[in-house]
Amino acid sequence: GGGFFIFPFPPPPFLWGGAGGGSTVVGASGLGECPAGFDVVVNGTAAGMGGVAPDLPAAVFEGALLAYDMAYGESARPFLAIARAARQGADGVGMLAEQAAASFAVWLRRRPETAAQIAELRRATNNHWRKNK
Repeated sequence: GGGFFIFPFPPPPFLWGGAGGGSTVVGASGLGECPAGFDVVVNGTAAGMGGVAPDLPAAVFEGALLAYDMAYGESARPFLAIARAARQGADGVGMLAEQAAASFAVWLRRRPETAAQIAELRRATNNHWRKNK
């Protein structure tokens, strides 16, 4: 295996790339033919916000080290549910907190610790979805 698979990049084409640096772009209709063997699969769509997962073949996740949804909370669940064949799944809470910390550091010349913020974001987003279901 090797490489990455990010979709959409940009919409509607999808990008997949190999560990050697090469990449292939396909149209939305090419997702069904997407090969397996990626190390990382990244969901860059808003599909989960509508409660659905992107229409990807299960083979995309076989052998993947990480399936990552840029969304977080309830919105990430549909994608992460179909990505069970990957070794690990993660949502975008960490990315959100780390981007905020990087901006904070640019403006205030010090980088805050993010572990507590990430834990609080997880608690807040999980509680939000429980209350609104």
